[in-house]
Amino acid sequence: MLRNCAIKFFFLLFFSHSLFAEEKTYDFDFSKTTDIRDIVSVYADIFNKNFILDPSVNKKVQIITPKRLTKDEIQQLFLSTLNMADLTIVETDQVMKIVPIKIGLKSQLPTYDLENASLYSDRIVTQFVPLQHAQVEQLKTLLTKISAADRILTYPQTNSLIISDTGFKIHSLLEIIRELDVKNTNSRIEIV
Repeated sequence: MLRNCAIKFFFLLFFSHSLFAEEKTYDFDFSKTTDIRDIVSVYADIFNKNFILDPSVNKKVQIITPKRLTKDEIQQLFLSTLNMADLTIVETDQVMKIVPIKIGLKSQLPTYDLENASLYSDRIVTQFVPLQHAQVEQLKTLLTKISAADRILTYPQTNSLIISDTGFKIHSLLEIIRELDVKNTNSRIEIV
């Protein structure tokens, strides 16, 4: 009986440790102004990813974190840092390219439709938005007052918008589109 209790205790101890094991954390604090290329190098080591940096990637940034971070937290912080520096990631099969956003917008970006909504993140993605009631050109005119005009395209043949921006910005635009893409109520809506 004592042996059975010891075996049960061992299994309970082993499995409870496995179930409650903490996720690995990393130091990602750059409290002194740091060249973004050095930050990319640390990120590449943590995620074991290959990067190619556009020659124009030479900005300096500061990242201040009060604690060690998980990989998910680092990924979001890294994307936000790139976005603030007007940079983005363009993924290919073997390598990740860091380029200015203007170049990234014309590159191969992850594409989503309404059933597969874009991620909540600072990653630049493309969202396809078919409209049901609103006229695509009128809606684009309104949306470009709160978003860069070169990030919203229209496809009149299907009355659709094609938006390339951060996942966060696209979600914000989708909320506005949902409110405006309704049957005509003969009311006038303006964004000021």
